[in-house]
Amino acid sequence: MVRRMPNRIVNALAAVFETKRTRRPWREELHPRDSKGRFIEAGGVARIWGGGFARVVRALSQTKVQVSDLDGGNQRPIQTSRLTMVTRPDGSAPTKSKDKVQAEEERRDADPRRGNGVDADDNGDPDSRRSARPG
Repeated sequence: MVRRMPNRIVNALAAVFETKRTRRPWREELHPRDSKGRFIEAGGVARIWGGGFARVVRALSQTKVQVSDLDGGNQRPIQTSRLTMVTRPDGSAPTKSKDKVQAEEERRDADPRRGNGVDADDNGDPDSRRSARPG
């Protein structure tokens, strides 16, 4: 039988020791690449083959991403092989570096304004639904 430590001991230990959050394991399928092998990051600007620029909204799979026109109007899926990244979300040049992409993810995860994707996200918040259609 395994006995649990009393909360007062756990709290005392937590006050003494500093804990660091570990990185999430890297999952290659969550990080699609553009036609030049650079990472496609949500929020970055991409050049679409055939003309035009678009902002990357999110990855749909390893080979498709959701993009939006720069004015925010039209959203559509597109093959990753048909776009080339122009800028990263922070405005810097596109990268092939896994470390830079992980650092950007950690910075976004630490942002207190970012939702966790579960609690109250898209659950009736008036600002989470842009076009609410009557029943």
